[in-house]
Amino acid sequence: MLTGRVTDNTNKSPLIGANVILEGTSLGAATDDKGKYEINSIPTGNYTITVSYIGFRNFKEEIEIKSGEIFSIFLTLFFNNDFAIF
Repeated sequence: MLTGRVTDNTNKSPLIGANVILEGTSLGAATDDKGKYEINSIPTGNYTITVSYIGFRNFKEEIEIKSGEIFSIFLTLFFNNDFAIF
């Protein structure tokens, strides 16, 4: 199982509806009104977790899920001020 919380770095408020996915699988979740997420039934193995939210920089990290283990990642996303004017 993979659990955690996603917050905004400027004010630590929850990012509701952030996408949390395990790349290359159909496994993922969206954060709830408290910024929390939970992904169940993950086979043992190595994965790349990606967290995204519109207007914020994506987070990406390699993780290893072990049998019977609850893996928790609590993270803060940073506002993406990289933009272009057309």
